[in-house]
Amino acid sequence: MAVAACIVPNAFIIGMMVTSDDLVNDLGLSRTAISQIINGKGRYPESTRQRVLARARELGYTPHAGARAARLKRFETLTLFNAAPFWQGIPHPGLYEGCMLGCAEIGYRLLLETVTADGMPGLAQRSNLLGQRNCDGLLMNYHLPPPTDLRRLVDACGVPVLWLNVQLDEACIHPDDHRAAQDLTRALLARGRKRIAYVDTSHDYRTPGGLDGAHYSVAARWNGVREAVAAAGLELRQLTPGPMSSFEARMDAARAFLAMPDRPDAVVCYNELDAQLMLLAATEAGLRPGSDLGIAQFSENPSIMKRPVATAVIPFRDLAITAVRSLVEAVNTGIKRLPNRIVPFTYTLEGTL
Repeated sequence: MAVAACIVPNAFIIGMMVTSDDLVNDLGLSRTAISQIINGKGRYPESTRQRVLARARELGYTPHAGARAARLKRFETLTLFNAAPFWQGIPHPGLYEGCMLGCAEIGYRLLLETVTADGMPGLAQRSNLLGQRNCDGLLMNYHLPPPTDLRRLVDACGVPVLWLNVQLDEACIHPDDHRAAQDLTRALLARGRKRIAYVDTSHDYRTPGGLDGAHYSVAARWNGVREAVAAAGLELRQLTPGPMSSFEARMDAARAFLAMPDRPDAVVCYNELDAQLMLLAATEAGLRPGSDLGIAQFSENPSIMKRPVATAVIPFRDLAITAVRSLVEAVNTGIKRLPNRIVPFTYTLEGTL
C-alpha cells in the first residue's frame, strides 16, 4: 500500500531549538537581516520588521547567549574573585550584596570564585586560571597588598580588573578612612572634648615597621585622628598596646586606661571591638558614655549591645555597587586599567559623642 508523503511547510518539531537558520528558511530573508532585526539594528521596512519579530515569537526563537557572547566577545558577566585573607570562604556580606545588586541593576550575572589562604600558592602557579573566566571583568576581593605572583596573574587575565577595599597604585576602590577619621575627631572636638585618645588593640604601633603589611585602614584612621587633633592644638593620647589575643587582656588595658588621673574624655576606636571594650570599661568605672566619655567607632553596625554609638559606617555595600558600575563602564569603553576610586563614609553621630 502506498503511503503518501506528508510535507508540512514551516512546521517545527516541539522541543527542538529554533535557530536563526530556521527563521532564514521560513521567512526567505538573509541571516544578516534576521540578526539585525532581532537585535533592533539596520534599516528595514516596518512591515518586514514586525513580520520577523512576530514569527520569532510564534516559533519561540531566543538568541543563543553563548553564540552571541562569542560573536560580540561580551558575556554580560562579572566574576567576584574572593581571595581575601579575611572572611575565608565567602566575601564579606556587604561586599557580596553590593556586587549582586550592582549586577542586577544592569542585567549582568555575577560569578563567584573562592581561593583560601591554603590555596594561594597553587593559584600563583596556574597562569591560565583567571584567563579562562567567561566574564567581561574581574572584581578582586583581596584586602591586603597582593603578593607579586597574584598581581602578575591578575594583570595577565585580559579583562578589566578592580581590586576591592585595598589601596594600590591603580585599579583599586576603597573607603575614605582618612577623611572619616578626621570627621569623627572633629565631631568630638565640636562637643568640647579636649583629651581625645585613639584606641586600637589589634595592631602593632610600637615596633618600627609594625604596621607594614597591615590593612591600609590602620594607618589611614590613625593618621586622620592624629592630624585632626594636632590641627586643634591638642595632644593625642593613645591606647595601642600591641596585638592582644584575649578579650580579658584587652579589657584590663581599657580599665587601666580609664583609671588614669587625667583619663581621656573621648576615644576614637579603630573598630567595633575596641568601642565595645571602652563602653564596658566606662560602665564599670561609673562613667556615662556620651557624657563623661565620648566614644566613636568605625563599623558597619552603629550600635553596641543595642545601644547607639557614634559611628563612621563602613560603606562596603556602596563600594561594591560603585565597583560594578565602574567595571562595566570600563568594559563598554574598552579601558583595560581603571583609575582608583575612593568611596565616602556615612555617619550616625547620635548616642555617644
